[in-house]
Amino acid sequence: MTNRIIYISTLVVGSLSMLTTVAHAQQVSFMKDVAPVLLRRCAGCHGDKKAEGGYRLHTYDYLLTPGDSGERPVVSSQPKESLLLHRILEKDDSIRMPQKDDSLSVAEVSLIKTWISEGAVFDGIESGKRLVTQLPPREHPASPESYRVPVPAQTIVCHPEKNQVAISGYHEILIWDLDEMKLIKRLQNLPQRIQAVIWTETAEQLFVAGGTPGEYGELSLVDVDSGERTKVFGTFDDIVLCCAVNSDGNRVAVGTAAKETRMYDVKTSELLWQTRSHSNWVTGVAFSHDDRFVVTTSRDQTAKVHLAHDGTLFTIYNGHRLQLGGQSGRFTINDIRSDANTRLLYSAGEGSSIRVWDPVKAKDENGTAADMEGRFFKMGHTRFIAHNLDDQVLILKIHGDKLAVAGANGRINIFRISDGQEIASFDGHGDWVFSLDFSADGSRVISGDFSGEIRVWDIKAQQVLKTLQARPNQ
Repeated sequence: MTNRIIYISTLVVGSLSMLTTVAHAQQVSFMKDVAPVLLRRCAGCHGDKKAEGGYRLHTYDYLLTPGDSGERPVVSSQPKESLLLHRILEKDDSIRMPQKDDSLSVAEVSLIKTWISEGAVFDGIESGKRLVTQLPPREHPASPESYRVPVPAQTIVCHPEKNQVAISGYHEILIWDLDEMKLIKRLQNLPQRIQAVIWTETAEQLFVAGGTPGEYGELSLVDVDSGERTKVFGTFDDIVLCCAVNSDGNRVAVGTAAKETRMYDVKTSELLWQTRSHSNWVTGVAFSHDDRFVVTTSRDQTAKVHLAHDGTLFTIYNGHRLQLGGQSGRFTINDIRSDANTRLLYSAGEGSSIRVWDPVKAKDENGTAADMEGRFFKMGHTRFIAHNLDDQVLILKIHGDKLAVAGANGRINIFRISDGQEIASFDGHGDWVFSLDFSADGSRVISGDFSGEIRVWDIKAQQVLKTLQARPNQ
């Protein structure tokens, strides 16, 4: 951001006076109007991890608590006595907030000043909780009519019955006809980046998970016909990376880049439980075949098995950080899938193999705290399938007896689950393959990469059928 700030005192004062008068017509909301500004412009230096001058504002309570200066940052109904406002309006760049960044706009300053004048009222849920977890859902902008450059294909999901495929775009989901690969519909005004999409049981709506990296996350339901967000389950303090729905369609679980896992009731939107059991990004989430467990994977090299009804940690799967044999190493896990036929879990990431395992057997093999060191030296029940990608796996998908994997070297390999044999392999992508899915009948695989290229492959013929860039009006 530029440091070239020009202060024109008379203009600022005059504009503030005019905007304050307008703002008084409707009371300023702290959570809707003020908190987003403070979090976006100030929390980087005054948040839960960093506190310049000993001052934090990531909660309402901290916002009111003096820093090293001892002066009150916010004095109810007295903006002239509030240090926060003085720092925001300071002309000296070495003192002004935010430092090394553009100053707040006239409108943003006016909102803060008016809010203080009106009593600095807190209208959130809990004053001691982080503000970012209490913000209302964002109103997202419309997508551009056309893209100047393609965007990465973060997620691809085929319609469960029709020859249609939903592909993530920029603030939107693009619905394509799978046979002709013609654009059918644009579902807009969605989060900037869409990380996961799941069709509901009736295929009338989509679960949509995504957000803005490092800033905001969201899980919502979107009506396919109208394009409207019919429900927002919750907002998050970082992007939502993964999503899974149970077999009855009444529970949805998500994982985020903020190390958080949450479970919601689909009908009521009630938050059933949440946990931060991982020490790094939650990269994958899946329900076990019987919906008894919710299993999450992470960059911390573990898979955590939680009881689905309340989130209690059941066990930790350590098969991605073994210390003996040909599968030894400490590997980040990028994705996980559950297979109803074998009743097993399939997880992969770094390393040369897909891990196939059972959560109950994993618990038995973990033993007790006395076995903590020894557990990493046990091969256990895990079955290993060499994925033959020569690089890390980024995504897994299962359809019937087929298991597809894709990754950082641009290749897609397909295996027969029953015997682990490779039955097809596709080369052609020139970049990391982030997304793929099987067509409804299982005869084709659709894949997308970081460059935005989409390819449709015929599994039996082992050839590419179509190639395009997933962007509107191209």
